[in-house]
Amino acid sequence: MINTAKKLFYGLWIVVIVLLLIAYIRNPDLVTPDYIKSFISSYGSEMMLVYICLTLIRGFFLIPSTPFVIAGGIMFPDQLLLVLGISMIGVMASATALYFFSDSLGFSHYLESKYPNKIGKLKPMLQDYRATYFVLGWSFFPLVPTDLICYVAGLVKMPFKYLFIGVFFGELILDIFYVYFGSSL
Repeated sequence: MINTAKKLFYGLWIVVIVLLLIAYIRNPDLVTPDYIKSFISSYGSEMMLVYICLTLIRGFFLIPSTPFVIAGGIMFPDQLLLVLGISMIGVMASATALYFFSDSLGFSHYLESKYPNKIGKLKPMLQDYRATYFVLGWSFFPLVPTDLICYVAGLVKMPFKYLFIGVFFGELILDIFYVYFGSSL
């Protein structure tokens, strides 16, 4: 029963991701800050609630947070601190979920068999307290997905506190920039 439910959940999750990818390929403007702003604005008085919901669920579909953070700055220029808080909660919820569910997603056996040397080198490096700095740098660098390091950290059983602190401060610096950049548009 549990295996069937798990397979159904994964199947549904993959279908949604594939549909989102197809929609993105057909119309790349779907993830631009302007489109997200117009989509959320169409809900009028519920705009903040829609923004909060989208920010929280986007991580489960591995959608980057950048357009959402910038759109939040554009849509709510008088509530920038609130937008920053919502963005950080969404990022940290996504990071936590990927860390704790990385093994149950089923890719760990594949990665460990395909890249045993790389995983072997990463394990001791990510067990050390200095791994926090590595994660912070990774999270701060906008061209690499933070979700990837969260996933790998969960696979190699990096101490959660190192991941959490690194992602928090790396993303906080980046999101502050994005929120204030978005509000200036």
